[in-house]
Amino acid sequence: MNWVWQQAQEYLASDLEDRFKTLVELAAMANPGVAQQELSEYMQGRSTHHGAPGLKVSAAVPNLYPGPDMSATPREPFGRYTAPQMKARIEKILEAAMKCYRELADLLAIRFGRTLALRGMMPVTFYGVVFHDPDRDRGAFDWSHGEPGLDWLLKPANVHSTHGNSERHNTVDLTLNDQHCSDEIHDERDVLYEAFRSYVDSDPSYEPFARTFSTTSGRINALQARPATRLAMSWLAEDLVQLGFLPDNFRIVSW
Repeated sequence: MNWVWQQAQEYLASDLEDRFKTLVELAAMANPGVAQQELSEYMQGRSTHHGAPGLKVSAAVPNLYPGPDMSATPREPFGRYTAPQMKARIEKILEAAMKCYRELADLLAIRFGRTLALRGMMPVTFYGVVFHDPDRDRGAFDWSHGEPGLDWLLKPANVHSTHGNSERHNTVDLTLNDQHCSDEIHDERDVLYEAFRSYVDSDPSYEPFARTFSTTSGRINALQARPATRLAMSWLAEDLVQLGFLPDNFRIVSW
């Protein structure tokens, strides 16, 4: 019987791989939430700046995230961000991304419940450091396009809280250009790992579905369209890959 289930799961994963982005788009169009708000802002921007036909928004959509507060340059024609403004933008994006993840999980994978690794660990704190200097000298082969760098990890918000308590909120805890915080994330992984394992081990029902502890250095595409939806999609996809409902090599491709 196990091989029958395994084969069926492989077929389901293959089908979902082809339809995952479409399902998110349909959910965004049909249900109020972060994904819909970002889609509306994107459609308004396309219609306003590019004259895209057929994209109609009934009312002006306010900017969801803080915009540039420095003048544009030939290399950054849409404006630049001071370090504090970039940090504020990323904080708002991350808050929206965690909310969007919850919304997409409830819309598309509600029956999975806390077997979704991130959903099961929530509430979490997105803990990290933003590195951004708008005036730094970038070489000819720097393709960051003004995107900030980040070091981060997702931490259980409270090891001693009631597991799965939806009344508690996800939070964002970022510092700016803070090398000490970066060193903590990279050099004190054992301490951070012990805190993570304390949470997982205190809930045996969640332990089989827990995600692997990790710290990350990279970017979150904070200047691209629909950044929170992209990030939420990637987190949900990671959870579904772990459960075997998306292929191991599944990747969120650029829109």
